[in-house]
Amino acid sequence: MKHPLLSLTVGLILAPSLLYSDREKSTTALSQGKKAYQSGEYREARAYLLKAIKEDPANKRAQEYLRHVQVAAKHDIKPTHLEARLGSVTVRQVKFEQLSVDKALAFLKVKVTESTSGQLRTNFILKGKSEATITLDLGDLPASEVLRYIAELSGYQLSYDPHAVVLTPKAMSAPKANL
Repeated sequence: MKHPLLSLTVGLILAPSLLYSDREKSTTALSQGKKAYQSGEYREARAYLLKAIKEDPANKRAQEYLRHVQVAAKHDIKPTHLEARLGSVTVRQVKFEQLSVDKALAFLKVKVTESTSGQLRTNFILKGKSEATITLDLGDLPASEVLRYIAELSGYQLSYDPHAVVLTPKAMSAPKANL
């Protein structure tokens, strides 16, 4: 007859190693899912990401990528489009305090290059001069969303060329006539 205390003790000893194993499997599945997503293999990406979430339900990055995959598949977004490629890169943390637009873009460029191991090097073209400064505190967002926030907060609108992101000042609205 097994002693209940012995079973509980063995379970407590094995539990951390099982959790580590699940997290390791989840990380591997997440990595495979990201690669499949970036190459446009959305079904394969979805399967890997669901596996990552099954292994570690608290895996926020896998959940975020799964949302990206679902949107990309639904809208038939091709991964060669720069906006989609930036959408596939998660920026872990952004913390700007009164940072200029050009420095914010330089920061984002470095983060995208690091996150993709140099496979994606983004070019930014900033038309016009802006004296605006940006204060942001964000985490775990796609690079395309971070870029959208930078543009919105600094008064620019975005357009995507095949090889660059162009930020153009928003047209100033015509002054209203006095009534």
